[in-house]
Amino acid sequence: MKISAPIARRPALAHALAAIFTVAAPRALPARAYDAMPGTREIKSSFGYDLTPMSRDAVLTRAEKLKPLERGVSLQAITERSFSGKTTNGYSHDYKGSGVWAGALSDLPLFSSSAKYDSGTGWPSFYAPIDPNHVIERPDPADLEDVKRGMPRKYVRVEVLDRVSGAHLGHVFDDGPPPTGKRYCMNAAAMTFVPGDPSMKR
Repeated sequence: MKISAPIARRPALAHALAAIFTVAAPRALPARAYDAMPGTREIKSSFGYDLTPMSRDAVLTRAEKLKPLERGVSLQAITERSFSGKTTNGYSHDYKGSGVWAGALSDLPLFSSSAKYDSGTGWPSFYAPIDPNHVIERPDPADLEDVKRGMPRKYVRVEVLDRVSGAHLGHVFDDGPPPTGKRYCMNAAAMTFVPGDPSMKR
């Protein structure tokens, strides 16, 4: 079911507060998903995809083929400017065509165009991943550091990672549309768009 573009709420206050408290220097992320969230090696994909984490060397080798911004988003959690993002193969953040948004480093299908909607934030937004097991959600480590510097804990965001590559994708918020009420606010630069059937039939 395609959500027709309700815009609605302004971007979460956490965006602004995190920007105030976050140190400008990019941070290094684990190069493998199970380094970020231990105990996830046996997770299965309901669509039959191999969720075995990539090795650190494999991740870095794939990252060498990316542009500097794309590499910075995936490996250092840099955030692309709103209303400017493009996938690694050139699709705009607001592209409305049918297909799948896959991890730039892993090629793992992450989000379907059928779950994409216009959040008004300027970043690709989805109300759910293709399979919850294709991503990892965790408290944002940079925000946890900001708590030590005085940011209220209630503004700690939930970071979303590609389960196979461990790449940073964006954050998820509780201000999305039905049926989940979630807003997966992603960076286009961390993904590749694959045109075609968004249903994931194999």
